[in-house]
Amino acid sequence: QIQHQEKLLEQQHLKYVASVNIVDKHQQMIHSLEQDLQTAMIAEREMSTQVAQCEETIKHLKIELSSLHSGQELNNRTIAHKKQNITELQQENESLNQKLKETLCKV
Repeated sequence: QIQHQEKLLEQQHLKYVASVNIVDKHQQMIHSLEQDLQTAMIAEREMSTQVAQCEETIKHLKIELSSLHSGQELNNRTIAHKKQNITELQQENESLNQKLKETLCKV
């Protein structure tokens, strides 16, 4: 009877040791996963910061692009106005040349 009990006790002890080993391995795995999670959270924060910086850069670039478009439109209007002035001046010049020729012919 005692030998049987000692054998059962030994078997229970072996199961206990095996269970302790399994628990140790699980604790190591949990610790490793916690470290991985912490690393991932740090990387996520860094990426969020980079995304925010990129969004800010995009915002500034859009403002600058809008300003450049406005400047380009103003330049185009100025060019059109100057072309119109040149055309008018050329026409006036031709008219004055014609009048000069007529005046010279009369003299």
